[in-house]
Amino acid sequence: MKRLFLPLFALAFLFAFAVPAFSGDYNHEEAKLKITIPDTWKVEEEEGLFVASSPDGEAAVVLTMIEAEGVEAGIKAAVEQIETQYKDLKYDDPVETKINGLDVWGFDGSGLLKETNSKCSFSIALIVSPSGKIMFFHCVISENVKDKYDKDVDKIIESIKPL
Repeated sequence: MKRLFLPLFALAFLFAFAVPAFSGDYNHEEAKLKITIPDTWKVEEEEGLFVASSPDGEAAVVLTMIEAEGVEAGIKAAVEQIETQYKDLKYDDPVETKINGLDVWGFDGSGLLKETNSKCSFSIALIVSPSGKIMFFHCVISENVKDKYDKDVDKIIESIKPL
């Protein structure tokens, strides 16, 4: 689990403690969003940071608020952040869509995690929350188990909705 989990913490604030929980719906009060996580995934929450990881630690989802003046600045910040985590990056241009009525800009890519040199696929989404703030969604999956977790990740993304 540490192979993917530890680099993801650099996406947001360091946190003093984590409270594990399992399955169900989770509310992010600041963003005014709800997300559903598969019951087999481990969830850790700390003020401003939400991390869900697969049972084997080979896939993880991180949600946190980002400080950005608009979506373009948010996309730039997201790219700068993933460039600190990955090398040999390849990613698509951001695409605008809607998920459960929320405005979302997202892109997929792949690269090598700098910390472990392991090949991973990732999805990045910026979600304009009902509170008007921008939620940064980052999912990373080890390339060797991508097919195993693609459906879980799709369900997680599709579950994001306003409170």
